[in-house]
Amino acid sequence: DGSEELAKILGIELDKDGFFKEYNSKLRPTETKIRGILICGGATFPKDVPTASLHAHSAAIKAAKFLNEGKIVKDLKVAYVNEEYCGDCECCPVTCPYGAISLVPSGNGHFVARVSPLKCEGCGICVGTCPVGAIELNHLTSKQISAQIKALLSVNETPKPKVLAIYCSECGGTALDSAGMTMSYPANVRALKVPCTGVIRAQHILEAFKAGAQGVMIVGCKPEGCHYEAGSQMAKKKVELTKALLAAYGIEPDRLEMFNLIYIEGDKFAEAARMMSERIEKLGPLVIA
Repeated sequence: DGSEELAKILGIELDKDGFFKEYNSKLRPTETKIRGILICGGATFPKDVPTASLHAHSAAIKAAKFLNEGKIVKDLKVAYVNEEYCGDCECCPVTCPYGAISLVPSGNGHFVARVSPLKCEGCGICVGTCPVGAIELNHLTSKQISAQIKALLSVNETPKPKVLAIYCSECGGTALDSAGMTMSYPANVRALKVPCTGVIRAQHILEAFKAGAQGVMIVGCKPEGCHYEAGSQMAKKKVELTKALLAAYGIEPDRLEMFNLIYIEGDKFAEAARMMSERIEKLGPLVIA
């Protein structure tokens, strides 16, 4: 009961067992979604003494750094709302894993979404969710994603059919970097980085096919380990939806696939890239009128 009351006061979350929820159990185990609020010891889960001491030292160092600087530095790569397009549908407040979006009165009897730049982490899940395109990232708009897709697919350096790999900046990106440094994958696989796979819209995938991609790979974190909590799950649903759209228009759904990796699985990315390249060659050319 005390934990629930304190969580409400501080605006942080509890996990299913009633412990305070870490920002990321592997990478940021003493941080919460609210910058400046740190947790350690048995507050997150039962620990042995060495682990509790290690987490306490980590939290103390971060607290000391904050007290020394006297301020919290926040990256302002965040989402913003075009209020003219917003239809107060509540999709973005519901899907934001950080509680950064709320609906406020617009003055004409309706409500519009409003983003808190202090809470927003710039993942773009809200962008991929908005049905009318009323919300965008200030550091990567949907138009910029579309332009990058067209640019990547406009270069034809290999006779093999082009495959576009859209990967997240976290596990997907680290796995891809590892694959590029220590092993090889087909040159016909073009890579496009996004903050989180949750930012992807069905239209981006369809634009890739229209721009010349014969196959599309979506590469993100494991669903249970997504750095932005729900991004991989949201991306998977959109991939399934887009596959259904492709099938409805007579296009093989196997031209689109999602792969969930952890950061050390560069070998699995290389294997997935080879598999997709071989699959697309067997399917033959895709012709879109």
